[in-house]
Amino acid sequence: MRSQWEILNEWAEEQNLEKAIESVHHDYMFVTDYGLGNREEWIMQLKTEFNSGTFEASDRKLLLENETILVWKGTRHIDGTKYRSTVSSLIRDGKIWRTMVNRVPQKD
Repeated sequence: MRSQWEILNEWAEEQNLEKAIESVHHDYMFVTDYGLGNREEWIMQLKTEFNSGTFEASDRKLLLENETILVWKGTRHIDGTKYRSTVSSLIRDGKIWRTMVNRVPQKD
């Protein structure tokens, strides 16, 4: 069985929306900064980024993974600002269920 980390890297590299959707639980929710979003909002955001060519999650590094959690860090550019992101995701039924993202602006 493939790990969630392998699955995430595959859809991120390919920018494959179908694989991304398949990787998350039907009851998926995420928190970024002060916002809470659901699965449909996440799908729409990814679709927009994939279609516009603005999706980026570089320098990805796995920090921890087991059957219930995936923690990784990476770099994103959002609206012209570079961020270091740390992402913690809980796993349920073999899929990403809840995600919390901590973004810290970086100076170049």
